[in-house]
Order: sequence, then structure tokens, then C-alpha cells
Amino acid sequence: MKANPATKMTYPQKMAMSFIVFIIAAAALIFLAIIPFGNEIIKMKTDAESQAAEIEKDYFQGKSLKKVAADLKVVQPQIEQLDQIFINKNDALDFVTSLEKTAEKNGVTLQEKLGSEDDQGKFYTVIPLTISVSGNFSGVMNYLSDVESFSQYLNIKSMELTAAAPVSGQKNITMQILADTYWLP
Repeated sequence: MKANPATKMTYPQKMAMSFIVFIIAAAALIFLAIIPFGNEIIKMKTDAESQAAEIEKDYFQGKSLKKVAADLKVVQPQIEQLDQIFINKNDALDFVTSLEKTAEKNGVTLQEKLGSEDDQGKFYTVIPLTISVSGNFSGVMNYLSDVESFSQYLNIKSMELTAAAPVSGQKNITMQILADTYWLP
């Protein structure tokens, strides 16, 4: 009978052989398992980082959206006030009628003229308004005060007071106003 060559190896040779087999197995494991999975891990890490950046972007957009919604709640009551300041083009007749009724209430005569639109490319249109009011001093001043209390915004550019011919022994004045009115389409 022949002896097994492994039994003829000395203990240091067996240890060296075991070490070489271990190194070969470890190298095979590294090249066959760890390196391919390492590339997958790197790809997954890159994907996770891009998803984290996208989630962070969405979070800040959501936070921004919440801020916009909160700001809108603060501004909402002021929107109604702005709607009253501007004159709706559909309400032009109502606006002119209110000017005339105010003149009648104060006992003055009124001539008004709306100019042509001065479109400034904004969300509103500026239309010049010329008002000529004649009557006694207190009636004209009361008319001016009442027009100033309108909810619509009138930007008076010029105002001129002149003495008018007396009527029935009363001294009269004429007030000429040039103003800009602001209209919504």
C-alpha cells in the first residue's frame, strides 16, 4: 500500500497549503461576488442620493407651497378691498350714475367726460376722467368730499376752482377736476 501524499506533508506544509487554498478561495469570492455587487452597491448609492435630492426638492417645494397658501390667507381680505378700488368695465354706467347722483344730492351741476383707455399692459387700465362741477361753494366742496369717499380710487391730477357767474344773487364757483380712474377688464 502506498501512503497518502497528504499524510506525508509536514505540519508547516499543511498550514501553507491551507493558507494558499484560503487565499485562492478569498480571491475567487472577491472577484466573483464582492466586485459585481460592489458596482451594484455604488449604483444603488447614486440612485439613493439622487432620490434624496429629489425628495428634498419636493419637500422645499411643499414648504414653499404651504408658505404661499399662508400668504394667500393673509392677502385674501385685501383682495376684496382691491376689487372695490378698481372699477369693473361692466360697471361703467353705475360709476357715472353715482357721480351724477352725488351732484344732484349736493345741488350742483355736473359735466363729466371719460377719456380713452391708456392701456399700460398691466392687469388694469387707466382712463382719464374730466369733471366740471358748478354751484355754490358749500355744494361743490360737499360734492368733492362725497366723491373722495367713493370706494373706487380716483387719482386727482389737477383741480382748478374759478368764480362763476352769480345765480339768483348767490356767488357760484366752478371746479374743474382732471383725474385718472383705474379699471379692471
